[in-house]
Amino acid sequence: MPPADQRGGGRQAVKVTEVEVVVLTPPGTAVDCARPTTAEFDGKITATGPGKVRFHWTFGAGPAPVSPGSADFPAGTSTQALLHVADVPPRPNATTMTVFVTLHLPDQKMSARSGPVMFTCEKK
Repeated sequence: MPPADQRGGGRQAVKVTEVEVVVLTPPGTAVDCARPTTAEFDGKITATGPGKVRFHWTFGAGPAPVSPGSADFPAGTSTQALLHVADVPPRPNATTMTVFVTLHLPDQKMSARSGPVMFTCEKK
């Protein structure tokens, strides 16, 4: 009969203590909404290492993972910053556009959603 408690069974020692997403694009940025644009976000993962933390982003309410990757953490506690530039599709008839992203850490069962980025549409 296998032991009831198998902690550490080959898993890495890294433990994420915080995940957050900060909006870098200034609010109210004026763009031509008939053209694609971008929004910038800074994901921050704080963990006690050592180990590797896998992540991916999702855009808006869409479920499709984008920009997957991993961050390596040394022993001790440290924070990794992850710049993410999201492609924002055009919305030709809009007067404003609001978008957000979510940073997911699937192995840690954690995620963090950004605040909204609101664009003001310029009439060209």
